[in-house]
Amino acid sequence: MKHLSVAEFVEMVEELKGCTAISLDTETEPKLLKKSRGTGEPCNYENISKVGTLAGLLGVCYSNAVNNQLGREDKPLQFESQERKWGTLSANRMIVSHIPKGQTATRYYLQMVVQSATTPIYKWGNTVINKDELRDFLPLDNDPRTQADLDKKVILRDIAVENIVTARMLGEEYRIGDRVEAERTGTETRTPVRV
Repeated sequence: MKHLSVAEFVEMVEELKGCTAISLDTETEPKLLKKSRGTGEPCNYENISKVGTLAGLLGVCYSNAVNNQLGREDKPLQFESQERKWGTLSANRMIVSHIPKGQTATRYYLQMVVQSATTPIYKWGNTVINKDELRDFLPLDNDPRTQADLDKKVILRDIAVENIVTARMLGEEYRIGDRVEAERTGTETRTPVRV
């Protein structure tokens, strides 16, 4: 397994040409609502992580992907994607760069069409939390309104590169992130808090 920093991974991906298959292991901090949608009780968790695996394609033209799916479903090909509302997409349609409002550092996202995903696991430190325990605190998922005519949706996601733990592509496996060195030296800290 090769180890790459976020910058090294971004540079490698920006040099790719054409569609590229990829599989990712990710660890994110899901946004939790402060109060339960059902009961109004406050959320008792902080520092929850969401771990999962995604597989899909990089470098896909979103309009083409949706129109191809419309064609497979024998529906009229009339889809045109809208302009991106945030960030700048690289020429190869794989990396989105974005400077969040009020910040100066650029963040990088991998744009991919997701073809499969594992059921995510929610963790509090080393303890696995049942999703049902968190359900009322998790934001609701929204279907893309622009794909109302499709039976099978084309799922386009922007994954923050800093949330990628492992990437498998081009016959190689990469451990990604600036936290790799912190894990190696034992300096990474992430303490679960229950309030």
